[in-house]
Amino acid sequence: MIDDYIAAIVAIVREYGVAAIFVGLILESTIVVGIVVPGIVVMVVAGFLSAQGVLDLRTSIIVGTLAVVLGDQFSFLLGRWGVLRWKWATKYAPQMAAVRKKLESSVWWTLLLFHFPVYSRLFVPAMLGALRIDVRRWLLLDTIGALLFTSAFMGVGYATGRAAGVTLDVALDAGADVQVVVTIVITLVLVALIARAWWRKNR
Repeated sequence: MIDDYIAAIVAIVREYGVAAIFVGLILESTIVVGIVVPGIVVMVVAGFLSAQGVLDLRTSIIVGTLAVVLGDQFSFLLGRWGVLRWKWATKYAPQMAAVRKKLESSVWWTLLLFHFPVYSRLFVPAMLGALRIDVRRWLLLDTIGALLFTSAFMGVGYATGRAAGVTLDVALDAGADVQVVVTIVITLVLVALIARAWWRKNR
C-alpha cells in the first residue's frame, strides 16, 4: 500500500498541479538537493493523475522537462565556474580534456540517457560543466534527454492509471522497474564500449 510519504506527495501534486511538478523536478535535478527529492515519484504520480483527468499529460511533460533542464543548468554552471577553480581539477586538466574529446566525438549519445540511472543526474551535469564540453551541444542533448526522461516516467504513470483496477503503488513499482532496466542497459553498453576500446588498444 502507499505509505504516508507517498500519500503526501500525491496530495501536494493534486493540490498544486504543475507548480508542484516544476518545483519538485527542478530541485530533484539540482546537485546535492536532489538526493532527498523524489523526482521519479513526482513524475509517476503526475502521469497517474493525468490518467484520472486531474492534470493534463502534455502540460505536465512540458513543465517537467523545463524544470529538469533548468535544474541541470544550475549544476552545469556550478561545475563550469566552480569546480574548475579546485586544485584537483586544474591538476587533471589534460585528462579532463581527453574525456571531453571522447564525449564530444563517439559517446555523445550517452548524454541523452544520463537522467535515468539513480543519482547520476545529480552529478553528471556538474561533471560535464567541469569538463567544459560545448555548451550548445550540451543544451540540445540535455533538453532531449530531459524530454525522454519525463515522458518515460509520466508515461508509465499515465499508462498504468488508464488500466482498470490498477493502483498507484503498482504504477510506482513499474516506474522503479523502468529505471532499473534502463540503468542495466546503459551499464552494459558502457562496459562493452570500454572493453572494445581496451581490446583495440592492446591487440
